[in-house]
Amino acid sequence: MSDLNVIFDFKAVLSLIIMILIISIILISNFRNKDIRNAFSPSTFVCLVILYYAIIGPFYTIVIGDTTYRLTDMSPYYSISWAGVAVFLLGFYFTWIVNWKPIAQSRHYYSNSAILKSATIVFFIGFFMYAIWMKSNLAVLIHGYDEQNDFKNEGTFDMYLMQGLGLLILPICCYLYVKLITFKRMIWIYLVLAFVVWIYLNSGFRFRLVLLIVNLATIYYLTKQIRPNLFAWTIAGIVFILFMGIMEYSRSYEKGLNLQRIEDKNLSELFEGGTNEARIFMASGAVMSEAQRNGDYVYFHPILNGILMPLPYVIFPQKRAFIGYMEGRVESIFGRYGKGVAFMEYAEAFIAFGWSGVFLLGIFVGYISKRIWNYYVMSDGELLPLLTLAAFNGFLYIYISRGYFAQILTSVFFYVIIPLSLFHYFAKRYTVNNI
Repeated sequence: MSDLNVIFDFKAVLSLIIMILIISIILISNFRNKDIRNAFSPSTFVCLVILYYAIIGPFYTIVIGDTTYRLTDMSPYYSISWAGVAVFLLGFYFTWIVNWKPIAQSRHYYSNSAILKSATIVFFIGFFMYAIWMKSNLAVLIHGYDEQNDFKNEGTFDMYLMQGLGLLILPICCYLYVKLITFKRMIWIYLVLAFVVWIYLNSGFRFRLVLLIVNLATIYYLTKQIRPNLFAWTIAGIVFILFMGIMEYSRSYEKGLNLQRIEDKNLSELFEGGTNEARIFMASGAVMSEAQRNGDYVYFHPILNGILMPLPYVIFPQKRAFIGYMEGRVESIFGRYGKGVAFMEYAEAFIAFGWSGVFLLGIFVGYISKRIWNYYVMSDGELLPLLTLAAFNGFLYIYISRGYFAQILTSVFFYVIIPLSLFHYFAKRYTVNNI
């Protein structure tokens, strides 16, 4: 049972006012701006992620009277978590409103055939990596759910092969872009899209579907230069939350979806399952409270852990000193039910450097977001800036919602840097050869 007096203390109310004020200013400005491109600026997606995780999710748990997570009452931790979001948004807005230089200024024009060829190469590289990682379990793509699939995590380098899934998004964006500018039917694109969605569904990781949708929406609306219909997208958002609920109850990693598990679920339960992901907002507040109470901040450990993660323990055994900085905190809060608990990135920033860490995180996200946005805005209709913006908009979901710097660092490489670099290399080469 939720204790409203504990949840809505003065700090919580003040934090909510700051959050709602900043989000409202950004979203109203972006969607009422005469330049319709602003609707798909990174600031929009920062606000949408915060709305889901820090407002819709938490308030839904309060309305239904269930503020528990992993059998632990989370009522005392809403306030500090909202404060973390407010401080993050203040830092973000402080640098977002400054007109920073574009992250790059080069001009690259590709022929349509070069775009299609290069995108296809990137697609097959990604799928080949995924196929090697899945081995015999790849049959799940044909047969669907299979409880007998023997999925094993065999180590860091083996898991890098799984990240080939991240290389499948950019090619579809390229296919869609060529379809839109050439007005060709290109029906085969929908088959490729359906195949990738099927892979993502069977892998069980919902965040890739979010990244795919954000990427494609950015490409579609900015290429066609039309303003999104807010009512239609609101309905689509509700439907998507229900679908996330279906995945929540039926998924098994790399084994497909067992739809028998949702046969007795009603819409209310599916919606609750779809918002269950947002409960990491509560867990974030819990670890922040624990760190503040004990004063045991970890400083540079998350950064060092992320940088050193690719190095094998045999070569650099000292890296063990920088891992496990969350495990003790999770155990002290959730006990034996804490396995797999996730946190938002502002929580990791807090246990590293306290409130200053959260503010600096917001400053950095605002700074890099504005530079990438200006890279697109100041481009002359080139594809690379558009792809960069689309990839970054999707990546922001991971960056904000996953408080594990090593995962963030891996994701930015496999979902942004590597696919963009591979595509640019091949597209530039094929364009020159076609001249």
